[in-house]
Amino acid sequence: MEYVESVSYSVLVNGEQTGFLQPGRGLCQGDPLSPYLFIISTEGLISLLKAACSRGDLHGIRMGQGMDPLTHLMFADDTLLFGHATIQEAQVFKSILHTYEHWSGQLVSVQKSVIQFSPNVDEETREAISGILGMLEITSHGTYLGLPTTIGASKKAIFNSIIDRVKAKVVDWKLRLLSKVGREFFIKSVLQAIPTYTMQCFLLPIQTCNAINAILAKYWWGTFNQALLSKQV
Repeated sequence: MEYVESVSYSVLVNGEQTGFLQPGRGLCQGDPLSPYLFIISTEGLISLLKAACSRGDLHGIRMGQGMDPLTHLMFADDTLLFGHATIQEAQVFKSILHTYEHWSGQLVSVQKSVIQFSPNVDEETREAISGILGMLEITSHGTYLGLPTTIGASKKAIFNSIIDRVKAKVVDWKLRLLSKVGREFFIKSVLQAIPTYTMQCFLLPIQTCNAINAILAKYWWGTFNQALLSKQV
């Protein structure tokens, strides 16, 4: 940590070094060394979670029979932690996060952290766990990176936004002036690319696929804008 805290920067003006600057908070984000330090500190958090799981202090969730328990998911500086909704596991999570903060020098943003419980968890347990961790309870995370975090009983309702996005692209009246070649390029490069990102993670309902195909077909044959115009008139 001495090398991290004693970092200094030099600025080049007209190709000449002008001395050194001593930042007050040590190594800053964007420094070439910063990503490596982030990976090292993250590995420390992962090791703490794995150790707690091997001791039986954490149980995580199992995606299927015979599979190892899943205790965490990480992307960039976002972390999802999974465990049983018990007072004991909440205290273990809190202890692990405090240890991680002490070792890495990073702080968990409690104000930006939330908890989501299973519908089977009683209200008393929810309040107790939320109080231990000091985090707000929510019913759904909504979307993350443009994808839904929770799929309910109706997949059709969840993925209706994809249909709306395709329609929003097509209703532009300027697109009516495109030739057949232009429409083909627009369909392949723009419209068909809209659901591709979601389809990398989810199987879309057949009703959603049929609705998108119908919009593309109407646009290709030039009937989508005519039907929309008739409806408005």
